[in-house]
Amino acid sequence: MVRIEWPDGNMDTNAQKRLKAAIVHSGRTAKEISLSLGYAATYLSRLVTGNISEPSPSRLQAICDELNVDISYILIGRTAPKGREQLISDLAEAPESVIADVAEFVRTRGLVKR
Repeated sequence: MVRIEWPDGNMDTNAQKRLKAAIVHSGRTAKEISLSLGYAATYLSRLVTGNISEPSPSRLQAICDELNVDISYILIGRTAPKGREQLISDLAEAPESVIADVAEFVRTRGLVKR
């Protein structure tokens, strides 16, 4: 699971705006989405207004899944290429020798295909 660390300990206003836009785009109300996820009826409304400032990663992911939006978009305003998050997650759990091999590859060849 991706660990979410908010810059000042709170979900930033841009993330709140993107989440609100995703809710509007869904054609459903925040209440409908909250209830469909098994949360309190006002959960999403409180989240986008900042009354809930630190949503749990699992809840935010569930909301994004329900809205069919990439969590990266909500958090940083752009989506991660498919597989990138999984690659990062896999590397985080890889043995140190594999991480060292990847680091050496990047040092000698770079990250961009030439």
